[in-house]
Amino acid sequence: MTGAPKAHPANAAAESSSPSPTLPANQPVPPAQPNQLSTPADPTALNAWPITISKITHTQPWLSFAWEITNKNTLARHIAYIAAGYHLHIENILKRLEKLENTTPHTKAIAAAIKALAPPQNDQQRFHRDGWLFQLIAWLAALAKASPTDILRAPQIRKADHGLDGIVIHTQTTALSPAGVRICEQKATDNPRNKISQQVWPEIDKHEQNDRDHEIVAELTTIFQRINPHSAQSLAEKILWQDQKSYSVAVTTKNAAPSEHSTLFVGFDAHAKGTNERRHGETLALDNLRGWMDDLASLVISELHAMGK
Repeated sequence: MTGAPKAHPANAAAESSSPSPTLPANQPVPPAQPNQLSTPADPTALNAWPITISKITHTQPWLSFAWEITNKNTLARHIAYIAAGYHLHIENILKRLEKLENTTPHTKAIAAAIKALAPPQNDQQRFHRDGWLFQLIAWLAALAKASPTDILRAPQIRKADHGLDGIVIHTQTTALSPAGVRICEQKATDNPRNKISQQVWPEIDKHEQNDRDHEIVAELTTIFQRINPHSAQSLAEKILWQDQKSYSVAVTTKNAAPSEHSTLFVGFDAHAKGTNERRHGETLALDNLRGWMDDLASLVISELHAMGK
């Protein structure tokens, strides 16, 4: 199954010497991702990656990845576009497409995004806002990990949405040859182990028991419809017939030590059996989750106001 970091093909020398946002473990000069070029010299540029992803080495029955925000201001610029509904613009820029639209979000979309990120008035509003921001960060992380043939669902644009947090479709060569779907659980929390054991594992159990297949079919059909409307339904069904589900569980944590991964995701293999590739555990270490999110929201709002001028 695709989706894990891969070395760049040897026949693309111009890109293979460039560092990637995804950093395999124990490699001081990692290969570039297949669908990405090097980060530009200016880390504040819109086409600069604000996040790096390191693969953690351990002997547990899952694959682990640690995220690190390398430039919070650039992250805020990206999230400003995404929160306004312009995720495709950011995706195209980060993929270095040659022909790009000169796009600025519409003033009404900017105003709506600013309203959605307004300072929370109570804990529930804060949890919803922080969870949404984390999902947008997680979408950027999934984009950094993606292979050239992976297809990402658009990031969540609604706070407190109880649907699927994220979806990545893995394909063999083109969208007409789907190889599987990675279902993403993304939680911004002060108690990651409790959140995983009490909320995430039960959700994965539902997927493994096929209790949410109707939701997956609907999501996949919508994605494939944009690519091949005549075969969208059959392509979505093919993934379920082949039973090619895998999972990514991403949480915030205060502990950045690699050893954290050896305990945080214990039990993953009991809820999703099979090869380690079916199970990705991912973390973003933040000392002060709520304060960090307050600051990020403020930066994003500032970027949105600047766009509207």
